[in-house]
Amino acid sequence: MIFLWTTSNRVGSKLIRWGRGDDCSHFSVCWDQLVEDLPREHWLITESRIRSGVKADWLSVVEKTSAIQHQIKFDISPSDERSLYGKFIKEMGGKQYDSDGVVFFALSSLAEKLGFPKASKNPWASRRNVFCTETIEVFRDYLNGLGAELPERTGLLEPHDLYELLK
Repeated sequence: MIFLWTTSNRVGSKLIRWGRGDDCSHFSVCWDQLVEDLPREHWLITESRIRSGVKADWLSVVEKTSAIQHQIKFDISPSDERSLYGKFIKEMGGKQYDSDGVVFFALSSLAEKLGFPKASKNPWASRRNVFCTETIEVFRDYLNGLGAELPERTGLLEPHDLYELLK
């Protein structure tokens, strides 16, 4: 399993990078051990995107429009990866993109850039829908076991901040 932080030429990606001054704008999970000896281009990526919500795609498809800026590979067994993948699908499968939550997230980032204090929670966030960094919730117990502590709420967690927490 590999956590990926990417960027693209899409408008949203550019706005996030401009607003935060960060080098990445998106978080996704690469499942590299679901099937033994699978070629890299067929590794599965799970993510939450604006138009599709939570979805899966091949790494080769994602790399056509996105550039990987950071990655963290976890040394886990294929069976543990399959268990985490199952948990991801059960908890995140079918969820839509949290558009309202992202609008608040963007406004909060803009306000912070203008010198206002950072918001401590996202009142527009939906429990039924998620944006990219909120998918990290699936891994909370696993990451806690590794000594990583996620904030209580991930509704205002920017992709680069998530990377900084976990690297």
